[in-house]
Order: sequence, then C-alpha cells, then structure tokens
Amino acid sequence: MYRSFRIENFRCFSDLMFEPLEKANLIAGKNNIGKTALLEALWMHHGYQNPALGIRVDVFRGLGMFKEDEIMSPIFRDFDQSKDIVLTSTDTEDRKAKLTISK
Repeated sequence: MYRSFRIENFRCFSDLMFEPLEKANLIAGKNNIGKTALLEALWMHHGYQNPALGIRVDVFRGLGMFKEDEIMSPIFRDFDQSKDIVLTSTDTEDRKAKLTISK
C-alpha cells in the first residue's frame, strides 16, 4: 500500500504530491480536473513492468490511434516531451519506487 505518491509532468499535473495516503482514499471533484489522470498515473506506476501501458492509457479512454511520433505525447503535460514524467511512491514499509518516462 502506498503511503505517498507524487506526479510530475503527467497530463494536467506539473507537480502534485499526495501524502499521507490511507487504506481508503476518496477522490472527488468537478469534471475535467484530473481525477482520471491521477488514477492513470497510479496505474502506470504500479504496472511499471509493462511498457505498453503508456500507449494503452489513451486507448482505454476511447481515443484513437496516433502517429508514431505522437504515441506518447498525450501523457506528457501540455504535450511537452522535453520534460520527463516522474511518478514516485513510498509504501508503508518506507520503500521508495520511481518511474521515469522520457522521450
């Protein structure tokens, strides 16, 4: 279980830190503020062993296919692939994990 989670340069988030996380957490808000993007970031971080998740995340949203040079650009903040996406977590046993996605 995660105790903290940080998102950098992913979709609508430039830098977002969630701490402390508990056994149950409620994610609520108006439309189009990043609730789904938060869940996608957690999903990609947790499934880091599967590099195809970065491509499939838009397919799960129902978006069409992109040109080869655009495949990953939608997951980068403002489509700016010059800044790495960094997803970092700390679990309840104080183990840290970091996923960096770059072009």
